[in-house]
Formats: sequence, structure tokens, C-alpha cells
Amino acid sequence: MILESLIPERPAMDITLEGVREWIKMLNWPAPSFVLNLVADTEGNFTGENGSSRDLSNDVDKQVLLGLREAADGIFTTAKTAKQEQYRRSALAPLALISRTADFDGIPAVIDGGAGPSASKVFLLVPSKLVRNTRKRFAEPWIEVVGIGKGSLFRITLALTRLNWRRVVVESGPEFSTWLVQEFGIKYLNLTVVSQNPAIDASSARNALSKLGVSGGTLESAHRIDTTLITRWSDLYSPKGSQRRGNRFGQRGRIA
Repeated sequence: MILESLIPERPAMDITLEGVREWIKMLNWPAPSFVLNLVADTEGNFTGENGSSRDLSNDVDKQVLLGLREAADGIFTTAKTAKQEQYRRSALAPLALISRTADFDGIPAVIDGGAGPSASKVFLLVPSKLVRNTRKRFAEPWIEVVGIGKGSLFRITLALTRLNWRRVVVESGPEFSTWLVQEFGIKYLNLTVVSQNPAIDASSARNALSKLGVSGGTLESAHRIDTTLITRWSDLYSPKGSQRRGNRFGQRGRIA
């Protein structure tokens, strides 16, 4: 495979799938920060016909995901996404799942002892008023329940910081991802765009950014491997961001 550097412009280089993973793992990642990782098609869809991002993902995107997980201190997503994607516990990093209703049923990483290493922790982030009941319902040895007050970004960030998570890869769906962007919680957006067009370029990310409510940002890098575009964005701007600062996830950006 050929890795083409579109932004910044650099000579193309041969790369293997394993090389993609190592390259992503070595990218600069200042801590503490959240890196939001998403895959989309050129129409801005984040899931395919089965309602899963796996419908869009390809071998290159999978290696990007694994590289980010290896570089991260933890993986953060919503219970809704974990249920849709049937998350298992990862050997690369612990997992944190957030839910405003403490509904973690049907998630293999939570309920199934065979769904990944039992030594890999799963942290369940719930409103503080639900902590006691959640601990009773989910008492597996790999589970730890963490209260986040009423769910502000500050309380979420504080909870993950107390876990000693400095670099957090966020793998949530578009709804919660949009809320994080609007709350200024995302340092970098790692957006992979899949296509059938070998001429795919940075403009192909426009529809996905629009659906996240992003109207401005800095394109740090854009690389192409065959028909897959790998971009990294910073300084994300959402016109609704100033209105949403300080709002709680139970009121805005609802999650399951």
C-alpha cells in the first residue's frame, strides 16, 4: 500500500497494515486531552445499513482504531454505542461507558465473562444518584461504577482524570460526539473517510463535519491510502458551542 501525505505535502511511502497502526500510535498526542475517532463515508454517514460503523470500516480504519487504542490510557464511549457495536473488553486499554439511565444490559464487555480479558477494567459512568443501584446490578469483578454528578463535561473529565487517564480516545456515535464538540471537550478529531474514489481528498470530510455541527477548525493533516482518507482536526468550532457550555448531558446531547 502507498501512504500519500496530502497535508502537509511530503513524499509518498510504502506502508503495511501493521505499519498504519504503528504510524498512528506514534502521532503527537499532547496530554491531557480527548481524541474523538470516527469513520464516515463521503455523504457524512457514520453508520451503514445495519446501523453500525462496522458497515463502513475497512482494514485501514481498523488499524487506525487499534493504533489510537494502543496510544490511549482509556477508551470512552456511550452505553448506546457499546450496545450497537457489541463492545468487548480490550486488551489494549480499559473501557469507560457512560449512560444517563445506567442501562448497560446487552453489552458483552459488561455482562459476559468471556468477552475479552477479565483483567481489563470496565468503568460505568452514571449520575451520582444511580451509583448505588448500578453497583448492585453490575457486580462483576471487572466492573467499577463511577459517579459523575449530574453529568456535566467537568464532572465527566474529572472522573476520567481520577482514573489517571491522560489520553482518552472517544469512540461515541454522532449525537454524543456532537455534544462533546459543542462543550469544547475534544482536542483532536481523527476522522477517517471511506470511499470508492481514488481521488478522495480533504474536501470529502465536509459532510461528516457538518453533521457534527462543526463549521470551522484546523486541518492538521490529511493522508490517503488507496480510497481511504485519514484526517486529523483541531480547534473545532461549533456555532452552538457557546450556548451549550456548562449544560448537562441529561438536558442536551442526550445519551442512552
